[in-house]
Amino acid sequence: MIDFHTHILPGIDDGSASAAESADMAKMLVGQGAEGAVLTPHFYAYRNDLESFLENRSAAVNVLKERLQRENIRLKLYLGGEILYFDELWRIDKLESLCISGTDCIMIEMPFSPWSDSVVEGIERIANRRFTPILAHVDRYLRYRGVRERLAELAGCGALMQINADCFTKLIMRRHGIALAKNGLFNIFGSDCHNTGDRAPNLDSARAYIEKHLGKNELDKVTVRSKRILENAEIIYR
Repeated sequence: MIDFHTHILPGIDDGSASAAESADMAKMLVGQGAEGAVLTPHFYAYRNDLESFLENRSAAVNVLKERLQRENIRLKLYLGGEILYFDELWRIDKLESLCISGTDCIMIEMPFSPWSDSVVEGIERIANRRFTPILAHVDRYLRYRGVRERLAELAGCGALMQINADCFTKLIMRRHGIALAKNGLFNIFGSDCHNTGDRAPNLDSARAYIEKHLGKNELDKVTVRSKRILENAEIIYR
């Protein structure tokens, strides 16, 4: 399995604070059956200069790779980011530099509020530039009016939906995860891990729940889809 949403890069955002913590998180992922992790540090255009972000990300990746090699931790790393949405995001030059390495997929953190027509239009414009938007942790937006309908609308323009493992481990969220899956809105799986404490990798318990309540076939489809995305192969949405 690929963990498609992680903050294990050391010292770059609100995730791992050190190379040692990153290594511990990587060990946890491997122990939970992950063979790879997509590195998705936060990028805030209002706060970060793109070139500076890319330089800091590159430096952090080098530190992480060296640490994993030293400790013989076998976890494949795929470089990406979690890009905070704003209405002019689609206009950014070098938007491809924020895509997951080797793909046209870009992970976007959506507004924590009802999504206006301009938000939907902004994602559609990104898709029209021949990028594939991945909407990060869609389960976290469900409290806002109209978001469920907007998700279906954006799926229609080719956006992929990433669900956090928490959605299948927290009792209050499980019914939402099941509903998203049954409506074809569970495309990619990720832990959104930030540390080894209260936001540690938690793929194993979520996988067990998914397999029991949605079936092994659903879990296998998510796994295969994740690998096809990283291979830049044709995406099978459902």
